[in-house]
Amino acid sequence: MVQVASVAGRDIPAELETELERLGFRADKPFLKEFWVDCYNKLSPHSIEIERVEHQQFHEIYHFKGPKNNRARIIFYYNGKQQFGKRKLLPNGEFTDSIVNILTQNVGSSVAEVMHTFDKQFLQEFHTLFKSKLVEAAIGITRIREHAYSVEYVLQREGNVVIFKIAYNGQGFITTAMPQKYNCKALHEEVQAYITSISAQ
Repeated sequence: MVQVASVAGRDIPAELETELERLGFRADKPFLKEFWVDCYNKLSPHSIEIERVEHQQFHEIYHFKGPKNNRARIIFYYNGKQQFGKRKLLPNGEFTDSIVNILTQNVGSSVAEVMHTFDKQFLQEFHTLFKSKLVEAAIGITRIREHAYSVEYVLQREGNVVIFKIAYNGQGFITTAMPQKYNCKALHEEVQAYITSISAQ
């Protein structure tokens, strides 16, 4: 019979509890253990290991090793309500992007990223930069719609939604980025800032 331990109401096999102890997880913060178990269960089928975890105040630094011996770090930030939010990818590249894509598929309130390719090069370049910022901020793209001279993004994080309409002209320049609807002012302002920073580059 497999021995199990319980974290936040969830039963954990004894072998994973041993790994949690090795990684230095504290008993008084079970939500951090639960987060690690979610990551482990998602990444193991892809032969991605969590080699080490650094426990810092309001953030965890995960060290990953891939099947090709490639390595990366991701900083996961959380707040006083034990909710995870922003991420920082080190380095920001193909391996870290693949880890985030795996972790955001059906995990908690996160949503899987929508795959979309633009025919216009300047839109594809904008989308690549925009998506990178959204991934770091744990904001999911739930829908993209192309219209004549505009693109509509539907974005979501932790149940909050914002819809942005990004307009461009015939010369290939972004002209305006206006929220069409949102239920969280903070999320709207955060996304607006990302768009503004990209447009200024």
